[in-house]
Amino acid sequence: MKVLGIVGSPRRERGMTYTLVQSVLDGARSLGADIEIMFLADRVPKPCVHCGGGCFSTAECRMEEDAARRSQKVYESDAVILGAPVYIWQINGITANFIDKLRMKDSSPPARSSYARPALGISMAGGTGTGLVSAVQHIYKFFCLWGFYAIDPIPVSRHNFKKAIETARIGGMRLAELCSEKRSFDNIGDCLAHYESLPFLDFDTVDEFLYLSQLMTDNTEVKSSSNGLYGSAKNSQKKAVELMNQGKKNEAAIYAAHAYEMARKAYGD
Repeated sequence: MKVLGIVGSPRRERGMTYTLVQSVLDGARSLGADIEIMFLADRVPKPCVHCGGGCFSTAECRMEEDAARRSQKVYESDAVILGAPVYIWQINGITANFIDKLRMKDSSPPARSSYARPALGISMAGGTGTGLVSAVQHIYKFFCLWGFYAIDPIPVSRHNFKKAIETARIGGMRLAELCSEKRSFDNIGDCLAHYESLPFLDFDTVDEFLYLSQLMTDNTEVKSSSNGLYGSAKNSQKKAVELMNQGKKNEAAIYAAHAYEMARKAYGD
């Protein structure tokens, strides 16, 4: 049982993205998995130029030898973790290049594979936190396209980083358990149905801002704030949820954004 962790951060063996991916690998290893880590920054993936080289048939890139090497690593693995930092509300460029050029032998998108490899995606938004959900959604569209059997995504900001480390370790244990089950999808619809069941994948930007504000106000230090910002954030969260439950997403956006702004100020950002 081989579990591959892919680190999309330009920081090798340091930083939040690496720490989270390593925690998943540690969890998988605790159940007997052989683990391997791939740092995309070691040999940065080049952009796809749509050369028409037949890569979906050959699983090779005639423009970049390393692309085939990376694809082979994934193909030889029983489970995959992909962790990426968030830049401008999306995954960073080198991770996007990796995704663009991955090709799998004996399978083709969408979701045509004899073995649905277990997978886990992590996004790490270390600044404002915004984009943590939209970025992990990008990773999960990639997983869905190739027919991976993904488990719950882990969108992370500075505000839930410590908790996410433990969540990641548990996720690694789950990946190791799934490796023995050798799951597959009966058809593309079966794959889509699975992804519809996962958390965060139906979030839009309003949901994300509300979620972020809730992460910040869950912090005990913020709760002890005496300047009224915490209370203002919580009130706006409540109003946003009420409006969303009424189907008034446009109106809820104003309150979700205000909740986020007040929570950031209460947190000291």
